[in-house]
Amino acid sequence: MFSEVYDYKRLSSKLQELQTQYDIMTCIIQSDYEEWEKAFELIEEIQEAFKSVRYPVKSDRDIAWQGFYSLRNNCYEERRKDFKKRSDKYYDEFWDLLKDLYYSSLIDTLSGIVSFGELSMTKEKMREMGRELNDVAKQFSDVKNEMIGEHKAKIHEKIVEVRESHDVFWKAVKDRESELQEIREEKKRDWEERQERKKAAKKRIEENLQKNKEKLEKAEEALSRFETTQSNLEDKIAGAYSESFREKHEEWLDEINEKINSVKEQIERLEGWIREDEEKLENWDD
Repeated sequence: MFSEVYDYKRLSSKLQELQTQYDIMTCIIQSDYEEWEKAFELIEEIQEAFKSVRYPVKSDRDIAWQGFYSLRNNCYEERRKDFKKRSDKYYDEFWDLLKDLYYSSLIDTLSGIVSFGELSMTKEKMREMGRELNDVAKQFSDVKNEMIGEHKAKIHEKIVEVRESHDVFWKAVKDRESELQEIREEKKRDWEERQERKKAAKKRIEENLQKNKEKLEKAEEALSRFETTQSNLEDKIAGAYSESFREKHEEWLDEINEKINSVKEQIERLEGWIREDEEKLENWDD
């Protein structure tokens, strides 16, 4: 109940105030939601005042009431139209914002991602979309009372759909991270196996090089002995006192020469192998 005391002149002034407010609000392209709230507070106030105000002539009251009744209905209709117009505007704005925030715009990129760095950038894009979605949801919450039920329901449903699509994305990311981790671990195992094989190969080369150096040392020692024997035989042949002595020592000399030639060939092979292995080790890439 309104506590203010009205007379018919005061009520007429309020009716004129309502008419003026109605005229202003119906002339502008987009009226303010709060202004309509004020207008209907005034309507409620006038309607309550009609219960107690007495006009000098009953017909004046009837005319005033009919004018108010018509104006009130016009206000309801205009507010409905204005409410629908405002709701249409919000609906279109939210719909346009939400349609670009679906995960589907990134769905094809996940399968092509081959590194955690690429995945990190894609996740950051999705985080930004999530922040934008939260902003849209906040804006919707602030103005949803200014939207018709159908529009509110559709936008709410759209927000839920977009959030669910984001959940699908993060589930897909988790799966892709597991796949990339498996790939990374497999690459690491392959690298470690290659390193082990390289270490084993290098060790074989080092061991083979050492063996060949030992063989070369023995072969050079043998060559030195054979050459000493060769020199002694040549001296004896030169000072032979009989033909049989010479022939016997010449046979031994031929055998020693064959051995010397064989050892020299062996030394040449060993030196070649040693040079080859030393070059391998010199150019070895660990």
